[in-house]
Amino acid sequence: MSSTPCQPETILSASTCDIQYCSDCGMIHLIMGAMSLRLSTGHFQELAKDLGKGTALLKARRNSAFNFHNQNVTTLHS
Repeated sequence: MSSTPCQPETILSASTCDIQYCSDCGMIHLIMGAMSLRLSTGHFQELAKDLGKGTALLKARRNSAFNFHNQNVTTLHS
């Protein structure tokens, strides 16, 4: 095991997080305010997919709730 500290390179710096990659340890460093996660690239990719799916489901839920509870919608029965 190397005693050299990580020297990650910033891939993305956004308002919600910083995403860094360290070629020394091969890990993604995900920094969100005071919280920092070190993830393998595979785990990071799976997390990104899961967050995308969760975002899509939340959006669908909001759209569904909006469409079915809108007071301007009239339901006709035969």
